Amino acid sequence: MTSSANDLSYLKKESPNDLAIYAGAESDCPISADEVTGIVKGVLIRSRLKPNRESWSFSPLYLQAYLSCLPIAGNNPVFRISTIFGRRTPYPPILYDKDYSTLGIGDKDSMIRAIKNSTESAVTDYIQENFIKD
Repeated sequence: MTSSANDLSYLKKESPNDLAIYAGAESDCPISADEVTGIVKGVLIRSRLKPNRESWSFSPLYLQAYLSCLPIAGNNPVFRISTIFGRRTPYPPILYDKDYSTLGIGDKDSMIRAIKNSTESAVTDYIQENFIKD
């Protein structure tokens, strides 16, 4: 929406050690919203970032990780983990261009791996922009 895939300057924060998150899951998924939140928090903590779930609605930058599932009778569900950075303030709320989302079909373990992988990719860009770039 706001920049090219190569320009990640929107990830730059004044206080980059904490990152607001919005994480959850639909009720049709074999993973609960709390489990998704725990996976995302774990990735951030291992990256030495402080996850903050309470501040996402008023944060100038948050990381969304939301799991959607489509059950298939007699088979593993189709799932999508929507992983993307966004902001709610200042108005208008936006989701940024670079999308780390994953679409797949598989069991609970496949979903957990997809959540971890997409979150790690997003956090890698965040760390690169805030701690490594000059």
